[in-house]
Amino acid sequence: RLKDGASSSYVGKEPFTFHNEVAHCQFRPDGTMLLDGKPFFPFGFYDVILWNNAEPVRTEIVTNLSNWGYNMSQMCVKNKELAPESDIFVNFLDFCEEKNVKIVVGCIQGDSNSVARAAKCLGRHPAVIGWGISDEPAAHNYPPSEVRRASDLVHTGSPDRFTYTCMCLPGNAFRYSPYLGVIATDPYPDKGPLSCIWDNVTTVHGGIAYGGASQWACLQAHGGQGHVKVPEVTPRMFRSQAYVAVMAGAKGIIYYTYRDHKFII
Repeated sequence: RLKDGASSSYVGKEPFTFHNEVAHCQFRPDGTMLLDGKPFFPFGFYDVILWNNAEPVRTEIVTNLSNWGYNMSQMCVKNKELAPESDIFVNFLDFCEEKNVKIVVGCIQGDSNSVARAAKCLGRHPAVIGWGISDEPAAHNYPPSEVRRASDLVHTGSPDRFTYTCMCLPGNAFRYSPYLGVIATDPYPDKGPLSCIWDNVTTVHGGIAYGGASQWACLQAHGGQGHVKVPEVTPRMFRSQAYVAVMAGAKGIIYYTYRDHKFII
């Protein structure tokens, strides 16, 4: 499933930030991310399997991602890891920084207290680039006002990191984009042709013109494992999804592994 890709550069306009101070994360007007002033194309995995997995599994996955050329992952922090006496997640982030793997910290949608506590505890760690503050908000009837509230809470403790959501209803992007740094759409070819990626990404691209969000694509890695009743993604499909997403305007790629403990990156 893994394939090295060629690097590229972009010469464009001056970057802007969503906040006042010098930012760890910035975005150019075309949505390209800058990390400490240098272009950064996020390329990694959304590891929701880790909701129920122990610490050694996380470090093993980050080691593999680093060894295989990936540079980021979204991983969920558990409430017990935010207790004052716990340094489990901080130690994990230290490990990620050593491996040059950046993290979007996943939080529980609608749990404002956890979001605020997580941002206060972890918000300035160098491995943290963003915050997953909601998931499929339009599909779950989570209104833009609540996304804005969660984003404001994050930025009290983590002012120069972006907030993020994944959206399966790309036509709603314009409603949420003013309150987010990144919106990812998640078209999966197991439910339709490869062209669905182009359609979803370009739809989000049109929607974010109303706000300041950058755009990623959340693509299919799951399939063929356990209870996931869709065919396994072939190496050709794995690569093709990324190529189509980038041509459509995506400024980051994050592959979705589904909630399946049998999935092996």
